[in-house]
Formats: sequence, structure tokens, C-alpha cells
Amino acid sequence: MLKIWDLPTRIYHWLQALLFAGLVASGYGFAGTEGMHLLFGLALFVLIIWRIGWGIIGSETSRFINFLPSPGRLWAYLSGRQKHYLGHNPLGGLMVLLMITLILLQAFSGLYLSELVDGRSVFGRQTMKMLEQFHRLNAVILIGSCIFHVLAVVAYQLRGKQLTKIMITGCKETSEHLRQPVIAGNKKAMVLFIISITTALFIMQLSM
Repeated sequence: MLKIWDLPTRIYHWLQALLFAGLVASGYGFAGTEGMHLLFGLALFVLIIWRIGWGIIGSETSRFINFLPSPGRLWAYLSGRQKHYLGHNPLGGLMVLLMITLILLQAFSGLYLSELVDGRSVFGRQTMKMLEQFHRLNAVILIGSCIFHVLAVVAYQLRGKQLTKIMITGCKETSEHLRQPVIAGNKKAMVLFIISITTALFIMQLSM
């Protein structure tokens, strides 16, 4: 039994899923979610800032440098020559990078489209129209990416790889001789979370 995912990463993962679901519901006007879109967006903005920081100073399996694949590692995985990984496999690592990038772009575009900042004085009316179109298009891309992610997890589940359980418990049962990855402490994650909130407020202040 190996401890793969730390508690902060697991909390982040499920909060991101819940907030994104809330953003989709509120963005498309589902009953009971009116007026919540901006709140969900700001919360997810803070989470993404935290995840970027955790990808630099967090646990070994959460750090970008350890799971973003080189072309050689990606080909080794696709060709079946390398099958066992402590955390994300190369395709999973690419999906993490894609989701973080798309959500960050969505958060920034949403911030400038919101009532919190005067986007027109920053970019101009024409650019704001393009930004709104991008926000709508990127939302569709994000939804498609999430559906693909869920389908991939289901496919792995059917092959006996309990990815969902591992992301809940943080532990992986394996017969392979894999070493225990280095897990960062919760206090470090909390300090980073406070820094993430401060950073988000600073970015918003610069945009006003």
C-alpha cells in the first residue's frame, strides 16, 4: 500500500469538480444557481492559483516536473514499454496541464467580463466582445475535456484500475516494487492557500 495523493490534492480535485459543475449550471441558467456564477468563478480562480503553486512546491506526485511527460516518456507509455507510475501517467499529466490552462484562461476572461472590473476601459468594447466569445467557446471546450476525462477514468475502472478510489483514499494497492513518494505536509498547503487568496485579491485589485 502506497500513499500516492496527499490530502490537499484530493480536496482540490473534488472541490474543482464541484465548483466547475456549479459554474456550468449557473452559466447556463439552471434553476437555483442564478447569481452564483461569479462566486463559483472566484473560488475556482483561487484554487487554480493554489494548484499552480502546489505543482511547484507540493508533494512529489503533485509536482509538474514529475508528471509532465517528455516526448520519450509519452511514447514509452503509448507503446506499452512503461506501464507503472507513482501518480499521473503521461496522458493524465497532459490532461492536468490542459485543464489548469483552460480553467486559468476561463477565470481571467470571466474576471474581466464580470462586474468586479471595468473591462471596457482596459481592453475596449471590441476586444470585450471577442473576450466574451472566447469565454463561451472555452466553456464548451472545458465541458468536452471534462467529459473525456470522466470517460477515460471509467475506461481505467473497467480495466481494474481504481483511480476514483485512489483519489478518495490517497492510497494505491500495488504488487509492483514502487517506492513511496515524498508527501508534503498539510501546513505547507494551508500557507500556500492563504498566499493564493492574497494573490487572487492582488490580481483583482490591479484589474480595477
